[in-house]
Amino acid sequence: METGMRKMVFAALAAGALLLTSCASVNNLDGYDFHGARIASEMADPPEPRVDVDYDVGMRSHDPFFSAFSIIANVAMASQAGHAEGVMRAALSEVDVPALVEREATAACIRALRAEEESSRHGADYILSFEIDDWGLDAHSYRTAVSLRMHVTASLREIGSDTLVWRGDVTVDEQASPDMFGLPQVVGTLMTANTLSELTAEELTRGFNDLARHAARKVSRLLEDDLDSARGDW
Repeated sequence: METGMRKMVFAALAAGALLLTSCASVNNLDGYDFHGARIASEMADPPEPRVDVDYDVGMRSHDPFFSAFSIIANVAMASQAGHAEGVMRAALSEVDVPALVEREATAACIRALRAEEESSRHGADYILSFEIDDWGLDAHSYRTAVSLRMHVTASLREIGSDTLVWRGDVTVDEQASPDMFGLPQVVGTLMTANTLSELTAEELTRGFNDLARHAARKVSRLLEDDLDSARGDW
C-alpha cells in the first residue's frame, strides 16, 4: 500500500515538474536569422470570456432598521452589477478580442524579427502560435474601474524541424480609460462597469479594440526584449 502511494506521489511530482517545464520561457533567438523569413500565425481556440462585476455586501445584524436598509441596498447593487455585466458581455461578444490580439501581436513580432508574414503554415518557415487560457473583464464593483485581464502564451517554432525557438508568457491587467472609448479624459474619471453600461455599442467596440491592442503590444514587447537580450540592439 505504501509502495503504491509513493508511486502515485512520484508520478504527481513528475507531472507537476513537466507542467512547469512546459510553461517555462525559452529564448533561442540568437541562433536564427529571421531576415526575410516567412512567418505564419495560429491561435488555439480561446475559452469564453469572463465578465465579473462584484458588489459590496454590507449587513448590520444588530440594528433592524439598518439591516433592512442593507438588504434593500444590496438588492439594488446586485441589480446594477447584473445589468452592467450583461451589457459588457453583450458588447464583448461583438469584438473578437483574441483574433485582434493575434493579428496585432503577429504584425508587431514580424516587424521586430524583420521577417515576412505568410498566410498559412504550408508556405512558412516558422509558426508563431498563441494560446489564451484565461481572459475577460473584471471589476471589483460596478463603481470601480474595469480591467481587461488576459494570460497569453506565445511561441515561435521552426516548421521543418518543429524546434522551439522562443516562448514567453504574458499576463495582461490593463485598466480601461476614457480615451480608449473616445471620451474626454477628466481627472479622477474611472471607466467603471456602471459607466460602460451606459455607452453606445460603437463606443464599447472602440474601447474593447483598444484594450486588445494594449494586450497585443505587451506580447510583442516581450519578444522584442528577448530579441535584444539575445542579440543586442540591432
